[in-house]
Amino acid sequence: IKGNTVENSGDVGISTSETEDMIIDGNQVRVAVLSGIAAASATNSTVSNNIVRGVTGADSRGILFNGTPGTHVGNIAIGNRVTGCVWGMDIYVETRLEGNNLAGNSSGEFRTNNSEVGPFRTITSGDATPTVKDGTNFISAGATTITYFDDGHEGQTITFRAAGSITVAHDGSAIFLVGAANFAMASNDTLTLKRINGAWYEIGRKGAGVGSFTTLTATDNVSFDGGTFVFNETGADLDARFEGDNEVNLLFTDASADRVGIGTASPARRLHVLHTQDAETFLRVSNASTGTGAAAAFEAFNDDSKTMQLGVTSSANTFGGVYPQNGAYLTASGAGGLSIAAIAGPLKLHGFATSEIVLNDTGADVNFRVEGDTDTDLLTTDAVLEAVGIGIAMGSQAGKLHVVQASSTGAKPVLYLTQADVDQDMMELNCTIGTGNAIEAVGAKTLTTTHFVKVTITGVGDRYFPVGTIA
Repeated sequence: IKGNTVENSGDVGISTSETEDMIIDGNQVRVAVLSGIAAASATNSTVSNNIVRGVTGADSRGILFNGTPGTHVGNIAIGNRVTGCVWGMDIYVETRLEGNNLAGNSSGEFRTNNSEVGPFRTITSGDATPTVKDGTNFISAGATTITYFDDGHEGQTITFRAAGSITVAHDGSAIFLVGAANFAMASNDTLTLKRINGAWYEIGRKGAGVGSFTTLTATDNVSFDGGTFVFNETGADLDARFEGDNEVNLLFTDASADRVGIGTASPARRLHVLHTQDAETFLRVSNASTGTGAAAAFEAFNDDSKTMQLGVTSSANTFGGVYPQNGAYLTASGAGGLSIAAIAGPLKLHGFATSEIVLNDTGADVNFRVEGDTDTDLLTTDAVLEAVGIGIAMGSQAGKLHVVQASSTGAKPVLYLTQADVDQDMMELNCTIGTGNAIEAVGAKTLTTTHFVKVTITGVGDRYFPVGTIA
């Protein structure tokens, strides 16, 4: 029975009285009363890849396996999706369940009507080599040590659950367990084994809060709770990868390089963030607090406890100093100071609109120096002297502006003035005129020239200012 669509059935969506070797696959049942799919008296039958929705009658079930326990065996329910029913599956007979999605049913995923059927089949009490023919999930009976599981087939995977205290023996030939040791199981512990070349190999266990897996596959939600989670405890070269909806390397850990990538499977640094897009890629640190001490920042920290911080303060921040309220800051601690360099290309500082670039905003004793190619004091400021120097070291400025052309072979003037607005002055001197002042009226005084100051007027040549004494 394959590929059918049944809607608004007043009873059962799909029902058959075929007793064995039946396949019900790829059907859709929407809205029924008693059952979506009913496999009556089923033996060696498969119900797979069906979708059942909305079986809402009293005590209804999405998929029903009916028959006589212990007689109707070898059934499989795999890859079905059941939702909006009272019970997802109602199981009377032995059935292997694998990869079914039974979320969203009002009373639950499974209802089993016999202790020996459903997800787990009970083994024979006192049997040290119980049969696992045509089954996947088994539960213990009694406490006899298990030395082998009979009647399995090559590649078969089984899960064995302990109903009480029982031991599964490792002998290194018929059963291979992790740690080459017996597994003393307590109630509800599980052991998952796979048959390879006639022997059973452990691929997972749950016991005393510990699990060990070589392969773990889940088709529904997975939750880890109740303890710590460690991946790659042995320190092997084992990567981990988490996919997003569109990004295949949403989070990637590269074990061999000890690096973490976001958006890349080849991280080039300890943390590498990559987003290839025709837009900006941001790495964000946020702090939504409006507190007076709140800030969001990145911090680098070295072996000598020196730090560099790049951050932004809250709108109500009251740190003060270099931490502006509702603004960004860059700080560094330690004698090494803060170095900002452009390895290739220009280093640019930009202000926008009415903003400004301020150095030493706190008014501290902080100097400033710009180097040239050979002149180490191309531009200097001295906070104590409140002076600016060109070509002179900090602390040596003899005036508010002190300009030095220190090279004897510089072949350049100390000051070069260009005035493009030709009807305006070359310079303007502003000072109160008076006797003894920087600008003094000639009055009855005379100038006795003692020296001439050489200047050059472009296009005219050398000319001289007379200077001397007045009396």
